[in-house]
Amino acid sequence: MFVKKFEAPSLEQALKMVKSEMGPEALVLSTQERRSGKLFSRRFIEVTAASESKRENKKAPQIEKNNPQVNLAEVFPERKNNVKYFTKPSPHENVPVAKSKVERYVDIEPDSLPGFQTAQVILKNETVKYEAGFKGMGISNEHATQLAKRMLHDFSKTDLSNPSFLAKAKTKVLTVGLRTLSPGEFFKRADWIPIGISGSGKTTALVKLAILAREQEKSVSLVSMDNRKVVGRTELSGYARLIRVPFFTEINHANPEKLKLIDCPALNLTEGDNTTLEKLALERSSFIVLDASSRLSELMRQVQKAMVFSPEAIAFTKLDSVHDRGVIYDVLKMTQLPLLGISLSSSFKTKFKFFTPSELAQFLTKE
Repeated sequence: MFVKKFEAPSLEQALKMVKSEMGPEALVLSTQERRSGKLFSRRFIEVTAASESKRENKKAPQIEKNNPQVNLAEVFPERKNNVKYFTKPSPHENVPVAKSKVERYVDIEPDSLPGFQTAQVILKNETVKYEAGFKGMGISNEHATQLAKRMLHDFSKTDLSNPSFLAKAKTKVLTVGLRTLSPGEFFKRADWIPIGISGSGKTTALVKLAILAREQEKSVSLVSMDNRKVVGRTELSGYARLIRVPFFTEINHANPEKLKLIDCPALNLTEGDNTTLEKLALERSSFIVLDASSRLSELMRQVQKAMVFSPEAIAFTKLDSVHDRGVIYDVLKMTQLPLLGISLSSSFKTKFKFFTPSELAQFLTKE
């Protein structure tokens, strides 16, 4: 009789060892728990088993290493009849090579998905609807599309279906990106020069700003430096006496501590001379004066010419003859300059008005 002891971490593992080595007919004589070592002991199970004879392990078949196909057939006898011996063709032998068909993987186009085209059509129709509203304000096609898409992105269709909410949403999207110059910032400067073409309303804007300064109890002087326009100088002098504001024909004669509003020669859009204007604008604050009744292309031509003087803001005049006020939005967005203010008409009955960005947006949407 053959007797042997087996050690394993658990009884189940020990019995598996007995069965695998001594066979299923082995007899378990004893099982007991033991610990190895004294300081760092490890628990294990000791099983003593016996069998009539020692089980002989069958040797694995010897596989011939030289011929892999033959060896494979010996290991798997059921495939013996299907063994195909492969011999490497001679380099001079023409062997036909079967070309595998190249599969072309085509990405799924979103337009081909069911329902996608319908959603795109609905979105396009919604965008066109809101675009029309902004275009009706006189805003250019490019900016109208951007504003319409922003509305659809920021607000739900349910909210936009409410007319009162739609008006507020328009004001909100128009406010984004608009900048204005506050009255406090304007009156902090010592000198201001308007830059604009002849007939843009520079002189009227200066007089209205002087009236506004007087109402806010600010010290202000009017200065005429347009030597080529005698009638304009006389006219400005008369306005100064009318509103009780000091008038000068030289900047040095004015009180340096007072705000000086300086009338200067008109901006020449051709290759003519703007030397006098350049000297006056040097080291002085300037703002562009634009006639809002002009076309956007003409206004941008004036702005491009005036940018060499580093203007700090833009003022618009003659808004009383303009139905579509969207041109103001286009100019401000394209130049990224803040709005100084607006002179509604050439009449002195209407004041020069400053705006906050939200007030400007409400003014643009007002019918």
